[in-house]
Amino acid sequence: MEKSIFYVFIALAVSLLLGFYKLWLIYFTLLGILLLVFAFTSYSRLAVYAAIILIVGVILANLSWKEIPEALPAAESFKIEGIVSNYPENDADTGKFVLKTDHPNQYLRKVQVFLRFSCELERGDRIQITGSLKPPAPPGNPGQFNYPAYLQHENIFYTLSVENQADIVMIQPASGLYQGINSFRRQGVEVINAALTPQEAAVMLGMLLGKVDGIGDEQYNDYQKTGIIHIFSVSGLHVGFLVILCGWITTLLKMSKRNKFLFSITLIVLYGTLTGWPVSVVRASLMAVTGLAAYYFGRENQMLNSLGLAGIIILLLDPQALFKISFQLSFLATFGLVYIFPILRQRVNHHQFFWDLILIPLSAQLAVIPLIAWHFNILSPVSIVSNIIITYAAGLSVILGFFALAAAPFLPGLATLIIYPAGVFNEIIIQSNAIFKNLPLAYIWVATPSIIAIVIYYAGLALTLWATEGFIKVRYLLAGLFMILICITGLCLPAGIYNRGVAEAVFIDVGQGDSILIKTPQGKFILVDGGGSQFYDVASTRLLPYLHHRGIREIYMAVNSHPDTDHLTGLEKVAEELKISYLGIPQSVADVPEYNKIKALTASKQGKIIPLKQGQVVKIEEDFTIKVLYPEAHSVSTSDYNQQSLVLEIGMPDWSVLLAGDLNQDQLEEITGQGVVSPADIVKVPHHGSRYSLSEKFYCQSNPEWAVICVGNNNFGHPHPEVLQLLEEQKIKTLRTDQQGNIYFDSTGRVETFKQAPKVNQ
Repeated sequence: MEKSIFYVFIALAVSLLLGFYKLWLIYFTLLGILLLVFAFTSYSRLAVYAAIILIVGVILANLSWKEIPEALPAAESFKIEGIVSNYPENDADTGKFVLKTDHPNQYLRKVQVFLRFSCELERGDRIQITGSLKPPAPPGNPGQFNYPAYLQHENIFYTLSVENQADIVMIQPASGLYQGINSFRRQGVEVINAALTPQEAAVMLGMLLGKVDGIGDEQYNDYQKTGIIHIFSVSGLHVGFLVILCGWITTLLKMSKRNKFLFSITLIVLYGTLTGWPVSVVRASLMAVTGLAAYYFGRENQMLNSLGLAGIIILLLDPQALFKISFQLSFLATFGLVYIFPILRQRVNHHQFFWDLILIPLSAQLAVIPLIAWHFNILSPVSIVSNIIITYAAGLSVILGFFALAAAPFLPGLATLIIYPAGVFNEIIIQSNAIFKNLPLAYIWVATPSIIAIVIYYAGLALTLWATEGFIKVRYLLAGLFMILICITGLCLPAGIYNRGVAEAVFIDVGQGDSILIKTPQGKFILVDGGGSQFYDVASTRLLPYLHHRGIREIYMAVNSHPDTDHLTGLEKVAEELKISYLGIPQSVADVPEYNKIKALTASKQGKIIPLKQGQVVKIEEDFTIKVLYPEAHSVSTSDYNQQSLVLEIGMPDWSVLLAGDLNQDQLEEITGQGVVSPADIVKVPHHGSRYSLSEKFYCQSNPEWAVICVGNNNFGHPHPEVLQLLEEQKIKTLRTDQQGNIYFDSTGRVETFKQAPKVNQ
């Protein structure tokens, strides 16, 4: 059968999913159906094959899966020995790699190592290393990257943080094949870094070797927005160009078919080894080998079956590859190229090269749209255009890179001459991407689609393709296109359209710091504070992923309670990514230099600055207001911005949230003495539950049903036991972001927590 191997791959993938998620009802139902088919139809052989695949997949899933224990113990000054199993990644101040060990504990066979310094380690080095061992922290918000799950699919359950170079002891440097490959790769990297500018070299190494540690986070995100991030994930594009290069060289040397085949396979294997054999390269290499075999030995090359065969081999070797983003995107994009493109090309009567330029990226994008939205919350209409220019520029650059890699160990001068022209193409990529990113509607942040929406999209795509093959079936074609259109439209709907008529308050888990998202009944979003840290990018890792998860593209009003790092820095990042119509800051400290950046960012997008002072009432919409209870308008010279924290009462007459920033006890006593504090449904406990913000009068006047403590793990001892005791005595139900993660309230009385069920004071 023309697609039989591909169908086996699909069946194996489905059976693995049933096994991983333990969907036993569906599993035994399918087995029962296959038994009936075997007994009462003429498809008995097909039923047996399907049953075997189903059983094998479930067995593989259960054999390869390790559950994460509820409480993996942590350890300080933990010493372990092992081999560096991947190519270490370094930037100026940090490094990371995976250590493969022979430890008797099955959860320590592979460890993700993080260094507080850059290192000179290479793949294959045997080392002894000492550091702080702990399981990775789970996400605290919907949409946040689930790092424990990511590592779990790599059979990694621990991270090891290393402070000093002296904590690493070399036992035996890499030898043999590892040594040769490392030397080959290192010399190529050195030539590229010496010949090109830092930015061009980072792009070159990212495309050629998948080495992206030289690309800044902001630049990497820009490539993601234009839909060309795949050029830095070594994949079929790169292997395809390598195959073209091999064909040209072998033809030039007038090799026999057999030698052409062996030469091409040798270079493919060498390149895969240089890149560390990511899933996308394994898939592309397997397809390339089957394609070359068919071409050189006169067999029919069935691309869809080649894709299926590659998938079967990968899943048999690593069943958990099914959950890896690179596997999913690589296979779906390739499916678009080998199946969708020929169908679309057949329907275009014109045979100009121009149509191929459009249809190739379009076919790949059609296959991955829901998956990109699911993983990255982005839709990139500009990718159809950006891929036409940037992908081909990348191809020319990569081909020159192949020559430079080959020449670097033997003729470094020649390698340098070869790599210089690649810099021109890399500059084209950099400048073109900057232009595409700034085009109107170049990219759209979209909410995470539901599983049902994804199923409808792919069902509609399948129906459309089936209706287009051969004689066009208009009725089914229109039905399929309608299903696709419904899903795309659903992705593009503004976030404020959901849950209309209901007000929401979400306390976002930003670790040490505050960030509260308010939604009005009519769908306007107010963001009070954004968290922040001097140690890592809180906004990119915690805050923005949650906003993107909800498909929020615009903040109606952002408010900073006071300009401390753990309240302000995240808002600055939000102002870079999203439009903020209004920015509220305390009038008493409005002119401090800490506000210069966010003021400029807001003004650059035509946003307005609103200084806030005591007694002010900001009407957001009918019956929904922000009341400013503190501080007064006069400027102060104090460097303790906590004393100038905004105290805000936000909400409606019958439902309100009281936010007190990091106000201290003296200021809390002051506003309670003024009688400006009214009863509220929810109170954010001031200053992360510090004992210096403890005020019984404040809680008596506000009389909340719920208290929320925004706090991180080991946050300077916060919350203080005396604060927790007072809340318990006042019979205020208490939630904490360090324990419950993201905490959601709405005006209907609904309360939801992300990490665990509430443990509240009753």
